[in-house]
Amino acid sequence: KQDSLVILTIMATLKIRNSNFYPVAVTSLSSQIQYMNTVVGTYVTTNVSLIPPRSEQLVNFTGKAEMGGPFSYV
Repeated sequence: KQDSLVILTIMATLKIRNSNFYPVAVTSLSSQIQYMNTVVGTYVTTNVSLIPPRSEQLVNFTGKAEMGGPFSYV
C-alpha cells in the first residue's frame, strides 16, 4: 500500500475587538488546525495589527494542514 498525503489550505478570518479606551497592538498570532484531536497544521505570524480604541478589526490568515502518511485517519 502506497502512503497518500492530502494537503489542505485553510483560509480563516479572525475578528479582534478592542473594548478599551486606548489602542492595542496585536504583536503575535498563532493558531492550530486540528483533526480528531491531532494537530495537523499550524500558523504563526508577528506584527499583526494596531487596533484603535473602541473598535474591531478583521485579520485574515491562511494555514496549511497535512494529512496522510503515517496517520491512520486518512
